[in-house]
Parts: sequence; C-alpha cells; structure tokens
Amino acid sequence: MMPKVISLRPLKDFYDLDVYPSKDITVMELGASSTLLKQEILKSDGIILPAVGSKLDSSLFEGSKIKLIQVTGAGFDRLNVAELSALGIPVANIPGGSASAVSEYVVSVALSLLRNFNYCTKSIIKGEYSSLRNEIISAGINQLSGLTVGIIGYGKIGRSVHDAFEFFGANVKFYDPFVKGGCELNDVLRDADLVSVHVPLRDETKNLLGNNELKLLKSGAILINASRGGIVPEELIVQLLNQNHLGGAAIDVFYEEPVPIQNCFLKLNDKAAQRIILTPHLAGISRQAWRTLFEKSWANIEKVVLNNAAAEFVVNNNE
Repeated sequence: MMPKVISLRPLKDFYDLDVYPSKDITVMELGASSTLLKQEILKSDGIILPAVGSKLDSSLFEGSKIKLIQVTGAGFDRLNVAELSALGIPVANIPGGSASAVSEYVVSVALSLLRNFNYCTKSIIKGEYSSLRNEIISAGINQLSGLTVGIIGYGKIGRSVHDAFEFFGANVKFYDPFVKGGCELNDVLRDADLVSVHVPLRDETKNLLGNNELKLLKSGAILINASRGGIVPEELIVQLLNQNHLGGAAIDVFYEEPVPIQNCFLKLNDKAAQRIILTPHLAGISRQAWRTLFEKSWANIEKVVLNNAAAEFVVNNNE
C-alpha cells in the first residue's frame, strides 16, 4: 500500500508552479477545519501544510502513525511543537527558503518610507505638486547609504536582509542572543535609523520590542516587521506613529490575520497613516520563493515516507 500524505495546502498551489509529489504517494487535500481531518490523520503517514493559518490542536495527532509534519515555510507557530514532540511526531520547516523575497520586500518598503512615496502619490493626485516638492526637499531626503540599520534576529533571513542593506551602503548591526558577533538589543535600537524584525514567534519573543525598547529608538526612526505579529505590540506602533516618534513603519504581519475591522492600524490619524505601509503577510511570497519551498518540502516528505530516512530541518530539538 502506498504511503498517504494529507495536504492542508491547496494542491493547485503546487501544480501552478510545476511542483508535483511523487506518484508513489497518495495525496489527499483537506482544509484545516475539515471534519474529516482527525479520521484521515489516523490513516496517514505525513502532513504538509502552509506556515500561515489557524492553529492545529495537537490532539488531532494522538494515536496516529504520522512520521512527519512538514511546513512549507519557516514559521511553525501554528503547531505546538512541544506537545507533538511528546507524541513522537517530528515537525520540519524550510528555513531561509524565502530569504531573498523577504530581503526584497524589506529594502523596497524601507526606500518607499524614506522617500515618502505614499504621501507623494496622494499629494500629486490632489494637485499639490509644487508645494509637495518644496516640502519634501525642505524636510530632507535620506538614502540608505550611511544610515544605520538594526536587524533583530540573525537567521538565514536576517543575514540575507543584512546583505541587501549592506549592498546599498548602510551600516548594519544585529541582535541575536544565539549568534556570536552581534550587539546588545538596546545598543542596536539606540543606534539604528531603521529597524527590521526577523525572529520567530515564541514565548520568549512575544512583545520582544515593547514600550521600553521602542522608546530607545531615535526620533524619526523606521520600523519594519516582516516576521510575525505579536513580537511588537501593535497599539504601541500606532501610538509612536501618532506621536511622530516613529518616522515610518511597514507591517506585514498582525496579531490576528485576516486583520479585523477594529484593528488599531485602521484608526491611525491622517498624518500617521501617510507614514505606514500595511501588507497582507506577503513579504516572503514570490513564485520563485514558493517553488523553492514547495520542492524542498515534498523532497523532505518523500525522504521520510518513501525511504524511511530521517527528515531534514526538524525543529523539535530546538524547542
């Protein structure tokens, strides 16, 4: 009998990029909220799922013979890895597969905020070209060269972001308690003209950049969060934008996704709203990044369920 794998990601996502699972595996597509999920897990050897989505209760896997839960991305916070470890179920991610896409996103929004693209576009549409140009020039325009960029989290994505900013001539400092050669968090925040956050969401990183930390930032500094919601309090970002302490912010991730209508970012004052970029958790998404993530994910699944080999990128031991 062929091994069976449940895909909680639409198979169309894989097929659109010419990524196909082995013909020696039976693949069943299900939604994470399907009433069939528990009973099908009990009949399956593996699961492949997107990094973003609703949390999966570990009780779904009790009594199963699942050999691997494979996440098609870096984040695995929708799973309780400690509980799954107790059940003897490995969880694997694909670290750094979207590093290039995230780097492009971060540099793009940094440049957009430094040069006030949102404000410029809206002002020109309103017929304010001349006054706008004088205003922007009088205020001064920064380019990346010579600015200090602080990177919070120095895994594969953080290092890729480092290289991207360094290419443009920025001075880069990083904080990561698990990587040698970095700086203290408070020192990075005090020195940075721009801060970019790239840490996983875990108990120790929740509200990592709180009130005491963000008040260390220079007046006019820019904050970019393309990691996970919950690492920087959203209400605090709004407060510091409204107070003009933050020069700008780009937020790709939120406490709650999809973003509810009552989210505080939707209630920014007019001037603050001109200095923020909000995107729907797509910093790491590109056709190229997805193809890499999907190919590596299926290769890992096949290694385990077809060859009875150990999976790569297992995160259980890191928890």
